[in-house]
Amino acid sequence: MKDELAKGGFIVDWHCCNGFAQCPIDLVVVLRASLSNQYDRLNERNYRPKKIQENLDAECMEVVLTEAREEFPKEIIIELDSNTKVDIEKNIERICTWIQHWKEQN
Repeated sequence: MKDELAKGGFIVDWHCCNGFAQCPIDLVVVLRASLSNQYDRLNERNYRPKKIQENLDAECMEVVLTEAREEFPKEIIIELDSNTKVDIEKNIERICTWIQHWKEQN
């Protein structure tokens, strides 16, 4: 995957940052959700209670954000709230804008 990413122009949807530090990454987006929203979403997806708790613990301890901060320059890390439909719509709009700017510059 590293060789493909080196070509540029990819969006990678991933839940951890391990293994990407050596790749030419332009932007890291960390989506954040409140514990209650995250619980409701995972419960609706019929996740096992243990898996729900693991995800809630990870969010509580900011595991993904911490990994991002350890692997990438802080200037390329963006945190976005993803609690409501309005948040999600704004996030989509923002990411689409970033993609458009990237295309114009590359």
